[in-house]
Amino acid sequence: MLVEKALDNKIELKSKWMLTESGKYGHIFIDEAHQMHTSWIKLLAQFAKRFPAKRQKSTPNIWISYDNGQGIYRDRKFVGKEVGLDLRGRTHRLQRVYRCGMMSWIFAACCYPASLETYREQSVSEYLEFVRKGSWPKAITADTLQEQAAKLREMIKNLVDKGSYKYSDVTIFYAVAGYNQDLPTNNQRVKSILDKAFDDVGGIEWVAINKKAVNWSSNKVRACSFTSSQGIDAPISVFFGAESFDIFREDSWVKPGALFYTVLTRSTDIIIITYKALKNDPKSPFLSALFNGYIKAKEIKDKVEKLNPVYDDGNSVYRVKWETFDSFINN
Repeated sequence: MLVEKALDNKIELKSKWMLTESGKYGHIFIDEAHQMHTSWIKLLAQFAKRFPAKRQKSTPNIWISYDNGQGIYRDRKFVGKEVGLDLRGRTHRLQRVYRCGMMSWIFAACCYPASLETYREQSVSEYLEFVRKGSWPKAITADTLQEQAAKLREMIKNLVDKGSYKYSDVTIFYAVAGYNQDLPTNNQRVKSILDKAFDDVGGIEWVAINKKAVNWSSNKVRACSFTSSQGIDAPISVFFGAESFDIFREDSWVKPGALFYTVLTRSTDIIIITYKALKNDPKSPFLSALFNGYIKAKEIKDKVEKLNPVYDDGNSVYRVKWETFDSFINN
């Protein structure tokens, strides 16, 4: 409400908590803009200096980084076309350059097709671009979390022993209790299972338990809860215990589908998914989404694996047409 009043000039923008005047800042950069309502972006634009634009009299010098598929909060939705800005992304060339690996993004989009809706509406380019191709998801199946953790430890140790990765290149994302009392997941139990499995390879750096105390320079495998996953990526990300995602229910706070997509897009190279069984289970919507997404993504796996980078400025950049995803995922 206060934001809307400020936009209507009913509130003085210069105040003790905002010691500036309209148009003072030469550049404004907004990260994680998908967690902001459109009106919030409009208000921030009031404080950016303006510059001439071809189609408009002037445009605020404001840069926005966002991924609308990650908009997990129900009361926040950034709609680019309503802001009235020339949207620019992480590079000066194109609007869409993703940090996550292309293969991880394709898999996530197939598992959660709703993530494509806002992208397609706002796209000003016929292409999506990725700075990394990444790898096809790896799967670990076992009946218990203890067995999944043991197999995960072996897989990661083998990757590290080959010399391609360090233990600190790995982040495990896991569930905590509190959102669905019918399917409780005890935080301490999960912590104990992972601590025991990785004890002989240096242990675990628990990112979500006490972020201020985290040693980001340590060479330990990191672990982070699903709900703290936004803003964190890793060369190897692990979706640990896929069935446990069912603790998230639709409610007034969080959009589970968007959180599901967020966890699946944490990987810049390899995503590892552990679960008891991959099946189309009507009682488990997210397990069914993984099942159906895997089938869909596999149909275009060979095509995207053969893609070569379109250019290289220190990072290999891969390009895919929007229509490829539209025709595939929406059919």
